[in-house]
Amino acid sequence: MSLEEIGDILASPAATRGWSRIVQDRIDALRLQAQRINATSDYLEHVLSHHPDAPPDGCHHYESLIFETPAAATEPPPRTRVK
Repeated sequence: MSLEEIGDILASPAATRGWSRIVQDRIDALRLQAQRINATSDYLEHVLSHHPDAPPDGCHHYESLIFETPAAATEPPPRTRVK
């Protein structure tokens, strides 16, 4: 929780958008973060189970997982510079 959020919670009710909304927003953000962490952990465990003794470089199965990973689908595309 940021210092600004803590300040909002401690401020008078008229000065905030509501402490419960701030806390609920933080809970929602933590749940989303936990889902992403769990998905990444599951993915890495899966890769390790298929390649316990060597890196998966060049493995068709591994490369197909990279492009199908849910985390990759939720990440914004990389920014490109306009010249």
